[in-house]
Amino acid sequence: MLSDIRDGKIKALIIKDFSRFSRDYIEAGYLLENIFPAMGIRFISVVDHYDSYETDGSAGSLLIPLKNLINSFYSKDQSKKVSLAVHAKQLAGEHIPSMIPYGYRKSTMEAYRFEPDPETAPIIKRIYALFLEGNGVRPIVRKLNDEGVPLPGKLRYLRGQTKRQCYSDCIWTQQVIKQILMNPTYMGDLIFGRMPTTLYLGKPDYRYEPDESKWRILPGMHEALVSRSDFYKVREILEEGRRINDEKLAAGKAYRDSHPQIFKSGIVRCGCCGSNLGYARQRRTSDGRYSCRNKQYGRCDDPVSVAESKLATVAWNAIQTQLALYVDFEAVTERLKDTGTQTAKQTELQQEML
Repeated sequence: MLSDIRDGKIKALIIKDFSRFSRDYIEAGYLLENIFPAMGIRFISVVDHYDSYETDGSAGSLLIPLKNLINSFYSKDQSKKVSLAVHAKQLAGEHIPSMIPYGYRKSTMEAYRFEPDPETAPIIKRIYALFLEGNGVRPIVRKLNDEGVPLPGKLRYLRGQTKRQCYSDCIWTQQVIKQILMNPTYMGDLIFGRMPTTLYLGKPDYRYEPDESKWRILPGMHEALVSRSDFYKVREILEEGRRINDEKLAAGKAYRDSHPQIFKSGIVRCGCCGSNLGYARQRRTSDGRYSCRNKQYGRCDDPVSVAESKLATVAWNAIQTQLALYVDFEAVTERLKDTGTQTAKQTELQQEML
């Protein structure tokens, strides 16, 4: 709606009452007092008997900010009550997450429980087995993609659970594999609070909560796909790898600071698949290199790999060419302005406009 207002498609906005307009009193005040008047939008609230064209600063109009403030607090109070009720149901085992983890499905025998999905549970077991056999995350990704195994997003699309086209051809990535390897749900536990959203705490969007002490855990609520010993072995390996990687990053910080990349992240893209090119510094040559990361996933038919120094030369030559064209254009424009033909044409157009 705001986009249509900016595009000039809407000239008047009529609502039932202010609580239906916005629960954020700051946003509501900004729209009513700044945006709508500047764009000439007429705003009418039927129940509140408010019309922006008839506002004269009377006591009635001065109550509007107070009403918006009350609506905001009411919304947060309701959010808190709903959240507490949901948390109570979770701890009583009378609630399950809306997003069922890959490898499980809703139980057909018992309410508020998961059961192994015959199609995807073996994939979860295989991922853990491959990792414990010494396979890294990247080889596992490559193996699953080569075999055409559907990942969580694509499986939901194939099953008709989502219609978003971005899931129709998505593939396994290292991040997806790591999320599976770190998910304690596969030990048979129900986990709540990993992705909390609470309006009354100022968290309207889902965000991962890394502090496990804030999670609500119900052990042994469904059949485990991975033993606890194997799960903690996997976690230990991943944490050790993360620790080693952090040490390498800390050791190379001085070198990275003294050899910054020329182009900002997101500017350099692959000419074949259009994805952002990854950047790696090379100590031996003191020259960075941009490479297409989709090569490892088999998503790029002709992956690009180019040295930073070579790319800088190409970019500089292109800039010089554009500057030269711009200078020539300015010169041609000035010459055209001085010709009698151009002046006569301008006079003719002005006469037509009159």
